[in-house]
Amino acid sequence: MPRVKLSDSFMERQPLPAKQTFFYQTPPLETGVNLAALLSPGGTKRPHGTRRWYAIVYTDKGETRRVKLGRYPQQSLKDAKAQAIAYWKNPSQAAEQASTGTFAEVSAEWVKRIVAPEKSGGYLRGDETQRILDRYVLTAHVVKRKDKEIIIDWRTKPFLQCDRTAVNQLLDIIEDRHSAIVADTVLSVLSSIMSWWATRTGSYISPIVKGMKRDKRSPKERRRSRVLNEAEIATVWRACEGSVFGGLCRLALLTGSRREKLAQMRWSDIREGVIRVEVPDPIPGDPDHTKFIERAATLWHIRNNNPREKGTANVLPLSPLALQVLSERMKIDSNPYVFPSRRGHFVSWSGEKALLDANLPADMPKWTVHTLRHTVRTLLSKCRVQTEVAEKVLGHSLKGMQAVYNHDEMLEQLDIAMTKLSSRISRIIDPAPANVVMPFPQVA
Repeated sequence: MPRVKLSDSFMERQPLPAKQTFFYQTPPLETGVNLAALLSPGGTKRPHGTRRWYAIVYTDKGETRRVKLGRYPQQSLKDAKAQAIAYWKNPSQAAEQASTGTFAEVSAEWVKRIVAPEKSGGYLRGDETQRILDRYVLTAHVVKRKDKEIIIDWRTKPFLQCDRTAVNQLLDIIEDRHSAIVADTVLSVLSSIMSWWATRTGSYISPIVKGMKRDKRSPKERRRSRVLNEAEIATVWRACEGSVFGGLCRLALLTGSRREKLAQMRWSDIREGVIRVEVPDPIPGDPDHTKFIERAATLWHIRNNNPREKGTANVLPLSPLALQVLSERMKIDSNPYVFPSRRGHFVSWSGEKALLDANLPADMPKWTVHTLRHTVRTLLSKCRVQTEVAEKVLGHSLKGMQAVYNHDEMLEQLDIAMTKLSSRISRIIDPAPANVVMPFPQVA
């Protein structure tokens, strides 16, 4: 067995041998333990070969035991040495770590048992949680320290080694490269995973404690207040021409729906229906008498199969302008979604938003898709839509006793609100000449 002084440069530059070979550390780490590196040539599963660490433990009986550690470069030389010594000092604790598995294995089990069941109801939480894990946690972060590049990779990191120091180290990287808000989102996911694991074992204690959040602003300071003015609405509307994301943004302005609901809209959710409308029908002796008539309408049946989800409007009438936006979308036989992607519904939020922003004035203040919901709510107030109807449009739950006793879908009121909103936006994006007075829309 060749003996060398193991280092990061050795692991990077040493050519792979023709057959698997162990390289032992010299001098040994401790009296009873050493570190070895296994270099294997490429095969069917790993065509580029393998570079893996092993702990070499010497027993009192003179026996030698090899304990498999992590792969290089996912596990650094420093971490491999520490894990080898930890195994030698406390084999039972090291065995517990090995039986627990890596963070990737535990998080996959958590997704399977906690998150995945919610995906069947069409709720984006499962997809979004997996996206956060894949993009920010289950990936290799390269960090420069003292003119050296260190790889931090939680995919192969033993779950029980993901302590408070490791969590803060990961959050520091995410906050520096993205934002404090993104770091807090990742922290929330990590907290859920670690709290779930604590319920399954008797000795594990989650390292997440109060005060680890990075966004220190008060709830009042974090509250969104951005609303598009009329000039910005017209500018954004024109920039949305011709793209899937643009069509989604236009429909967001015409419905006020959450972006997840719009992304998951299916063609089968849009159906023809009727709305019962109360109209005056005076009769002798009762001038206030009314009657109900049925009027044809196109309705969007919004999916809401998850009991844990926020309240939402179950059915929303679509205005003629909204139907025009939908008519510009192309149906794909193999994809049921109105706003499709290669693998399902639309998911390319950041990339498509950046492309849209490139077509907007450089000095336009920052806005998000959620800003459109704030804009719609503001426009509904300007259209004199009743508060509870406007809240129903946005899918907000009713408050207090109304949530208990009021089960009216308010289709007639929602239809009127959608018509007023559509007319208002039509006048914004296609204003009439200054000498023409536009009448306020009348709803039958």
